[in-house]
Amino acid sequence: MGKKQKQKAPKKEPPVNKGGSASSDGSLKSRAMRMLFACFFIIVFIAGVMIRVSNLSNVTSRSPDEMTYTAQAQKIMELGSNGFKLLIHEHAMDKSIWVFPPPIRVGFTWLLVFVMKVTHDTGPMAGSYLSCFFSILSLVLIIVAGLRLFNPVVALSALLFLAFSPMDIAVARRSWQDALFGFIGLGIIYFTSEIIKAKDGRKFFLPLVFLGSYSVLVKESGWVMYGLCGAWIFISLVLKDKRYKEFLQLTGLVAVGIGISLSVLFYNTGGVAPVLQVLAHLKEGLPTNEYAKVYQSGPWYEYIASFGVISPVAFLFCIISLVITALFSERDYPEIYTGIRSGRSLITGLITIMLVFIWSTIRSEE
Repeated sequence: MGKKQKQKAPKKEPPVNKGGSASSDGSLKSRAMRMLFACFFIIVFIAGVMIRVSNLSNVTSRSPDEMTYTAQAQKIMELGSNGFKLLIHEHAMDKSIWVFPPPIRVGFTWLLVFVMKVTHDTGPMAGSYLSCFFSILSLVLIIVAGLRLFNPVVALSALLFLAFSPMDIAVARRSWQDALFGFIGLGIIYFTSEIIKAKDGRKFFLPLVFLGSYSVLVKESGWVMYGLCGAWIFISLVLKDKRYKEFLQLTGLVAVGIGISLSVLFYNTGGVAPVLQVLAHLKEGLPTNEYAKVYQSGPWYEYIASFGVISPVAFLFCIISLVITALFSERDYPEIYTGIRSGRSLITGLITIMLVFIWSTIRSEE
């Protein structure tokens, strides 16, 4: 009786998750935001596609370059790869056509021939279909690149600018190689960025090598973009990250890709000498190229200013971004860099490629 009964300790109630509703609300908001962004992406993409398709039929006249590409493809349809040899012979004999696209862009010409066969249209419209197709593919690629390398805000902004870019819309309705070449260039930069960003970028090697090797078959300056991205990869993988094995593997694939490209080029054109002859004639024809004199000459700074003429808003944002990356470090001002996931090296690489490409263009025209 003298013993005191031990009082049972009150049972501890499981902690109530007071933030449960807040977490649920945050999840719903996040889901709603993703759906909102998805709707914006779909609307802008469809609008971009519709603008390009609707503009296909409003071309009232064709440029000399368009007629040249069309005539070259018609000749290849008739004679096969032997048509390139005949075109090169005609090119050598007539100095007046040295200012027009050379008959060594076999990657574009064969694609144009394919479209002509599929559409049963051997006129310039076949080239317009090809340009429109790759312009739309560029919209898809810019979405992928924006989401993979940055975030939805950056991706949507990039899509918005490209979808309604007057220059890209104009190119998409023309029988030129520019839409294809632009898509390839964007792809080269994207896969280069993925390789640099990833801990193991080997899964991006093949698409990069394919696009880089194919670029030279579309336009002679394809080597410039491919080479600049190669130098960027060398600096990042070898000098910075010490990823020697990956770089050696990529170098081997690049060598194979270049070998295949040159083999295709020389097989179609008849060897090394005809290609070198055409390239020499292109340089000799520059002084008589009235178009180049009017639109491709002038002080070097006009190349930078041209970005402001073509897309002033995007150019303004680019200048602001350059100032931010130059004056504010990511460590001290992390909130400024919320839209930049790949770090300053990615932006620096893109800017360097742009400036060197402009410089190389200036030098080639001099």
